[in-house]
Amino acid sequence: MFLGPHAALTNDPYPLREEAPLEGPTIEDDASIGANATILPGVHVGERAFVAANAVVTEDVPPETLAVGAPAEHQPLPERLQGGNDA
Repeated sequence: MFLGPHAALTNDPYPLREEAPLEGPTIEDDASIGANATILPGVHVGERAFVAANAVVTEDVPPETLAVGAPAEHQPLPERLQGGNDA
């Protein structure tokens, strides 16, 4: 799993209620969470899923899916880039 800078994994669905159980998100193997992304309590991020920077994830992200936006929407992952970074 990759967790970008300032990403937030939240675990309290009702911060003002003392009786609310804490439930953090589940992040599967090889998932990537971008910088400043927020994953809400109880959300499941599937294997090899990618959460874009600044996304706010309010529902489960299926495996091998891109989650982008606030609130995050699911999209297919783009094709892998080939070759190096030569310009």
